[in-house]
Amino acid sequence: MAQPAVFNRKLVSREEAVLPADARALALGEACFETLRVYPGGKVLGFRQHLDRLMRGLTQLGFDPQYHAQAFHPDTAAAELLQLIDQCGLSETGARVRIQAGRADCSGIRADAPPVFFCMMMAAAFEPQSRAVALHAGDFRRIPPDAWDASVKWSFYQPAVQALRTAHNAGFDDTLFWDAAGNLACGALSNIFLISGSAVSTPSLESGALHGITRGLICEALADAGIPVQERHHSPADVQSAEALFLTSSLREIAPVARLGKRKKAVNHPMLQRVCTVFETYRNQNLNPLHKL
Repeated sequence: MAQPAVFNRKLVSREEAVLPADARALALGEACFETLRVYPGGKVLGFRQHLDRLMRGLTQLGFDPQYHAQAFHPDTAAAELLQLIDQCGLSETGARVRIQAGRADCSGIRADAPPVFFCMMMAAAFEPQSRAVALHAGDFRRIPPDAWDASVKWSFYQPAVQALRTAHNAGFDDTLFWDAAGNLACGALSNIFLISGSAVSTPSLESGALHGITRGLICEALADAGIPVQERHHSPADVQSAEALFLTSSLREIAPVARLGKRKKAVNHPMLQRVCTVFETYRNQNLNPLHKL
């Protein structure tokens, strides 16, 4: 089967995974998604956290929590995902997986319309990049957390895509987003951590920062290793003066920042190297095979 997908619990070709042209997921962006990394041997990290975040979004889209709790039971989702990556020939090499779910009904903007559920899983080969990244300081603003739920990955990603396009056209890999008060929030598709001396900090979630799964796992791993992470506000001056920066995401894990604008950052900073070592140990201890979830 060429380019398979799991669509509404069935393994099909991607050409068969079809939504109506006026489905609310397409017309209104009423869908949410998760992107996760499957490691060689069919292993995953933070799988339940990803599913929990997806279900929070579905609840806000009007679905019965009991219904999608069954649809996204970890055992069921893991079995379907394992079937997909096996069909793609990726179970032993690692994969990038996108799980998207939302409303397939075509009810316009009616707020009282009963939702019609759809879910799709797609997988592609993935090779991790080990190089440090160049980061654009940017002037992009996150939507305030009191205006929407930033703890969910909504399918409407145009602000991030537009910001990334601007950064890429200027020769950068990613760009920063700031909150309404001008404090640091996150990257376009990532969270960010700052290092000064032995201190590690990251923007608080009150800034509207992405509620990254990897962000949370790194904070947990560092706390277990006796390295507290300060969650606080960071001004532009704080970001510029930080000795080292690193981005985090499920695909990147930890990506050191080599350059912020024209300013070089330390990619071999002792604390950054320690953070990488601590997280690598944590990850290896917490990777779970899909067939055992």
